[in-house]
Amino acid sequence: MEVIDPDGNKIAFVQDTKIHLMKNNHRGSFFSGNSWLIAILCVLLFFLTGYSRRNANPGVGAVRGLMKLSNWNPERDGAIELWGEWDVWWDTLIDPRSFDYQAEIPARTLARVPSHWLSERQRESDNPFVRATYHLALTGIDTTVGVLAVEMHQHVMAHQFFVNGREVFSEGVIGETPREHVPSLYHRMECFSAVAETLHIVVHMGAFKQPSAGFGPIRMGHPFELRRKRKMSVGIASFLLGTILTMGLYHGVVFFLFRRDFAALHLFMFCMLFGICHTSSFFENLWTVVSPAASYWLYHRIGWLSGLIGALSLIFLAREQFPKEFPRKVVLGLSVLVVVLCSLMAVPNHLLSTAPVKHVINGGSSVLAAYAVIALGVALMRKRRGAFLFFAGYGALGTSHIFDSYTYSFTMPMSQYLTFGTLALVITQTIAIAQRSSRMQQEASERQQELVHAEKLAAMGTLVSTVAHEVNNPNNVIRLNADALQRSWKEIVPILDEYVLDHGEFCVGEMSYGEIREEFPRALQRTSRNSERIEHIVGDLRRFAQKEEHVDSEPVDINQTIRNAAAMIEHTLRSNARNVKFELCADLPRVSGSARRLEQVIVNLLNNARQALLNPQDEILISTSLDKASNTILLVVKDKGRGMDKRMLQAAQKPFFSTKQTSGGMGLGLSICKRLVELHGGRMQIESEQGRGTCVTIRLPCVHYV
Repeated sequence: MEVIDPDGNKIAFVQDTKIHLMKNNHRGSFFSGNSWLIAILCVLLFFLTGYSRRNANPGVGAVRGLMKLSNWNPERDGAIELWGEWDVWWDTLIDPRSFDYQAEIPARTLARVPSHWLSERQRESDNPFVRATYHLALTGIDTTVGVLAVEMHQHVMAHQFFVNGREVFSEGVIGETPREHVPSLYHRMECFSAVAETLHIVVHMGAFKQPSAGFGPIRMGHPFELRRKRKMSVGIASFLLGTILTMGLYHGVVFFLFRRDFAALHLFMFCMLFGICHTSSFFENLWTVVSPAASYWLYHRIGWLSGLIGALSLIFLAREQFPKEFPRKVVLGLSVLVVVLCSLMAVPNHLLSTAPVKHVINGGSSVLAAYAVIALGVALMRKRRGAFLFFAGYGALGTSHIFDSYTYSFTMPMSQYLTFGTLALVITQTIAIAQRSSRMQQEASERQQELVHAEKLAAMGTLVSTVAHEVNNPNNVIRLNADALQRSWKEIVPILDEYVLDHGEFCVGEMSYGEIREEFPRALQRTSRNSERIEHIVGDLRRFAQKEEHVDSEPVDINQTIRNAAAMIEHTLRSNARNVKFELCADLPRVSGSARRLEQVIVNLLNNARQALLNPQDEILISTSLDKASNTILLVVKDKGRGMDKRMLQAAQKPFFSTKQTSGGMGLGLSICKRLVELHGGRMQIESEQGRGTCVTIRLPCVHYV
């Protein structure tokens, strides 16, 4: 016998009447009891992310290629962002010294910085590879400052940065053809000497014409300040990324060492893949530090592959929790889609960053995201366990990605909103997995208790089989003596009647002959009937232990069955329940089944109602009626006792639950009643309210009519 939790995990099994619990040492953690607090903290952190982006004074902006900085002092005013209208020459690289020597320069156009090239470069050109020269003149520079630093954010381009004709730094290779071009994704900050009041900033750029290519923001200021703010920004990003990776490793340890929960495995894979994607594409491109000789295209492919597989791991994580909303065939189809998208990484380097390839990958990713949103929405409407946390985390991730993409379209550099959104998703899933683990442990504990009771029941079945003969022997003697007394009484009554006519009334044991003449036959009938009941109970216990699922099929008068059941416990009812009312509908059709087993159901229900009374004067109502619409007989047993709350009501219908265990109750009464009613093709429903009483309604199908 196996014990399965609601999520389909085997947590225990019984073999040879011994209990074996599955290994489950993963205990509930801080996350399981503080989900709302952590969710609120995630939201606050998400909206505070903007703090990390306030790295520079926006300044006044450049106008027609000129920015006036006569009132700017780097130590007093802080760093300034070189944004606004820059001079630009498309498809040509101008000698940066030409601006110092006032050489003849071709006609210029204006382009906004920061910006994407696709929003600035006219689209009439079919050339997928674009080169350009950007120029900005800074006037009013305070030469007493001595040394300034310039910071250029990462972007998908190759570039050379010049100040007054002198190269400050360069990244990548601006080739003559697309095949010779090598882009870069590296953040740079370098120092230069402010030796003139006018500085000519010249940037040579080369890039494929794709959505992510463009000119990112450039900040200029005191070296110490730029480094300090950069360290702060990198520190925040490192903390966030480290938190995500640490939580991922935690779930990996949980899966491999403690419990084979595949939800933890998929969350571990997602965290690791996000770390790979983030470090290879966005976060300082840390892989270039580890392996500077590797090409940009390798990092580009690693970033895309890890991102796509990470998105698929989220789909598998959702399937573990919501298998009906994420069916196997759909998940298999999405997996094939991811494989197709990953195969695009095999195209040549000069085609990998072109717009068509990007659009195909982005379109496939949108399909994954759209299906996940729809399926999670359905799970939320169906009130699946954990759906709210998953939807909230996925919503935070999606919102951060949208907001990041929106800001990226204007300011170029990737912000940390995506990292915060990912952290929010990981935290919510950690909460969900911890709650699921805690719930499974509680259910495993409950099932362990049930299995202990099951062992006792199995032992009781063996005991019943052993002592059935010993019980039946004295019971047979009682039945035989009762039958003999009934036959003898019938012959003695005429003699005693004649004696009374001759000698008058007499008393025996403080009872007159008239009372004895009325009561003694009924006592003998009750003795015989209860002896039969003992025999049937022993047989029922034996069949219950052997799980026999068979009932006799005979016409049963349900009203007469109720009267017989009440007569069996008449003495008990009179002593503990003095206000028992019967409202039995006349001329009810018959039901098919076993009158004896239905008597057993009614006796159990009457005993439960009697024991639930707080006052012997409280009412117990037994009623029957006919529901012609459904062709069923309704049997209702209602009491005005102590009642049950929702939790106790739910547990009361399970085997082995009893409020009378200290007095010998085994908790099998209601479960046996429910099973017997179902064997008769009926249904049993229990309604109860604390302090108001309990109502048990039984519906039995009509078969035989009067």
